[in-house]
Amino acid sequence: MTGCATPQADLTHQICAAAVLQVHAEGEAEHAAIGHNAVLNLVPREHIPIMQQAMADHDRDFAVFYNRMAELLETATSQ
Repeated sequence: MTGCATPQADLTHQICAAAVLQVHAEGEAEHAAIGHNAVLNLVPREHIPIMQQAMADHDRDFAVFYNRMAELLETATSQ
C-alpha cells in the first residue's frame, strides 16, 4: 500500500468518501421508506407505534452522523 499516506492519496480518499456519502444521501429517503414499510408489515399491529418511533429516532441519529461527516469532508477537501 505504498503511497497511501501521501497528500494526493488522502485527497483521493476524501473525494471518494464524499461521493459515497452523496450517493447514500440522495437515495436515503426512498431507501428508508422501503425499509420502514417492510418492517411495519412484519411486526404485530400493537407494536407499530413503538417501531415508528424507533425508526424516526434511528433516521434522526443517522442524519446527524451523515451531516457531520459531510461537513468534515468539505472542510478537509477545501484545505
